[in-house]
Amino acid sequence: MFSAQMTEILTGTLGLALLVLPGWRLAHAHRLRLPALLGLLGGGLALLTMVLLLQLLGSALNAITIGASWLAWSLVALLLARRAAAKFSQIPQNSRAPFRLADAWPWLIALPVIAAVVYRAMAHPLFGTDTHFRWGFLAEQMWTRGHLSFYPPVSAAGFEIYAWPDGIPPLVSSIYFALYCLAGGITPAVTGPVVAVQFVLLLVATGALARRMFSAAAGNLAVALLGVTPLAAWAVAMGQETGFTALALVGLFLYLPLDRDEETRAAMIAAGVAAAVGAVAREYGWAFVALGLGLAWRRGLSARGLAWFAGVVAATAVPWYARNYVLSGNPFFNLSAGGLFPVNEAHAALMANYREHFAFMRQLGDWGLRPFLTCAVVALAAAAGAARFFRPARPLVLVILVVGALWVASVPYTAAGIMYSLRVLNPALALGAVLGGAALAGWTPAPRWRTVALALLALLGLDAALRTLVLPDRPYRRTPAEWFTADLVPSEHERQKQPLFDEIARHLGRGRLLTLSLDPAMPRHGLAAVPPWSPDVAFIFDRTLSPAVVWRRLAAAGISHVLIAKGEINRRYLEGSPAFTAATSQDLRVVMNKDELVLFAIVISDRPAPP
Repeated sequence: MFSAQMTEILTGTLGLALLVLPGWRLAHAHRLRLPALLGLLGGGLALLTMVLLLQLLGSALNAITIGASWLAWSLVALLLARRAAAKFSQIPQNSRAPFRLADAWPWLIALPVIAAVVYRAMAHPLFGTDTHFRWGFLAEQMWTRGHLSFYPPVSAAGFEIYAWPDGIPPLVSSIYFALYCLAGGITPAVTGPVVAVQFVLLLVATGALARRMFSAAAGNLAVALLGVTPLAAWAVAMGQETGFTALALVGLFLYLPLDRDEETRAAMIAAGVAAAVGAVAREYGWAFVALGLGLAWRRGLSARGLAWFAGVVAATAVPWYARNYVLSGNPFFNLSAGGLFPVNEAHAALMANYREHFAFMRQLGDWGLRPFLTCAVVALAAAAGAARFFRPARPLVLVILVVGALWVASVPYTAAGIMYSLRVLNPALALGAVLGGAALAGWTPAPRWRTVALALLALLGLDAALRTLVLPDRPYRRTPAEWFTADLVPSEHERQKQPLFDEIARHLGRGRLLTLSLDPAMPRHGLAAVPPWSPDVAFIFDRTLSPAVVWRRLAAAGISHVLIAKGEINRRYLEGSPAFTAATSQDLRVVMNKDELVLFAIVISDRPAPP
């Protein structure tokens, strides 16, 4: 009899196969590179499109509707693949160099890190700091509620379901939701195979791009370099969007034709799929679309090819942002895009505090160079490659700089600190490995020094595996037993918090809770939590209202308690509300002070409220 964990892994593996196979079959029929990569990217894009279409049609999101939609897409893909296979049957396939045992060494070096990614994705699924209340939580809500009407949250009802003002396209969440449909329940472990295969495909795709641009030796070395980069592995293993952003960018370079002689409709569509995945993985992925169009123009590709590329993006990436615009007036909800679009002002005030408290230079001063040690090897090798092959490598260098700029811009918005923000660099690390592989391939030392270099890479691989297991911590500050307990699974995390939730629930009774300390587990413990940026409580920042009126209006809305996490950011944020600034024990009474949290009861006295 299989254990529950083995059943979850097998279910996740089956889900991965179903996700990849239609696109893989199409890519294989059209003789495209790495059909497995296109299968994953295309599968995710198709799934997101189905979710959005079902919502537009008013259909429920459940195993039946998703299953029927996926079956229809799979049949269409099979028919298209059969037509393509018949068309290409008379055309000889591109010859591929046979695999040699000598080419296995980069995979042996990367194997410890691959094993660490597999372990962390399976044993501690979706462990990223904000995965549990964003990507993973959204998938849970899609499963529980059977719709996406609450997302992005723009109404009071929406914020009671999904408390953070996000409008990130649910590419990753839709995949997890589909896996939960297959498993018949919310079981985060079923996401492990999809997460783990992203890192393996990233290694394969990075090596393939280096071979395409430089040489076979460069491809092998690119795999080895990325395989000893713990930051790249960790950024994928946490189960957020940075696995897909890296795959999308490498895929764009891999599929986009170099010139008109290489151009085919299938290749332009494949490049469009890669660019579109970048755009629906995260808002900054639109930079990848612009890059693809710019590269296509510089390479002299045809207008028809550009139309196919742009058409794929328009059909698959634009609809989500159009939906955001219709619902919120902002396609990039909740980002102002330089003041072009409206935002949730109460939340924007919190982000202003973030930008000041987590300013790039301030964090750099606090952390120093320690976070960058997780990608130092690939960064140094990339710099050498950029210097040696600057002319052919200019597009790669440009994109690495663009991704670096996006990362710098993201740092002040990342409450978890600069270490967690580094995951945004994952696409740049893959391209850096391509440049680094080219640089090392041009280095031809004596045989004994090659042996030393391989031994050094092997040691770096072992070190990277340990770091992948415990990041953002350091492995040598832990005992070996602790290397495998770096993260709690979501259920264990919630179990440890249960006594705290129960105590809050006893104080709360049937009341509602105004809080900045949002936890997705609160509703499961009977806690009706309302964030300060919900339209339901927007009046707390109204400077024309007296504090007494604010407290009475909160009580009238059924809010009996306020939960506040200690700290400078929250204190400064709440100072934007005159009611909190002027609050005394006659307004708020401390009923719990535990760990980093303080619970206040709202006191409604017999004092007459000022007009």
